[in-house]
Amino acid sequence: MGGDFNCRNVIAVTVPEEILQGSWLSSERNARDLYVHSDADTLLNILEEGGLIILNGRTRGDEDGNFTFANEREASTIDFCAVGENVIHGIRRFEIVPVGNSDHFPILRMKISDEQKPLEEMFESFKCEIKNMAEKNGCLRQRIANKKWVNKP
Repeated sequence: MGGDFNCRNVIAVTVPEEILQGSWLSSERNARDLYVHSDADTLLNILEEGGLIILNGRTRGDEDGNFTFANEREASTIDFCAVGENVIHGIRRFEIVPVGNSDHFPILRMKISDEQKPLEEMFESFKCEIKNMAEKNGCLRQRIANKKWVNKP
């Protein structure tokens, strides 16, 4: 799952080493954007309830937690990509790439491969994860709908 969450910054999340064992992800999340949005805890709780781990700042290609938005006044990390535990072992690289025609930077390079599993099996696993998330989303959808989101720190 990924997109523009308009929520800076969700750096304070450490994933237990046992979950990440054998993966290419770091348990600590790095970020160049050190500003913390007032709704960061809410977003973190929602992602945690959904069993999702933020990739930004945890992978090769984005070791520093690069900015995902920039204009003439500021730069920030408000776009995130999050995945479930059952696909983290297949993620090898994740990059945020600045482009000239937008103030948001797309995830242009994400390498997903696993020597032990064929690609079709990885996608099948991902589809199962999406289905499981959809089943859990009843409570998440309600929490998101009821939250009074603000565009302020």
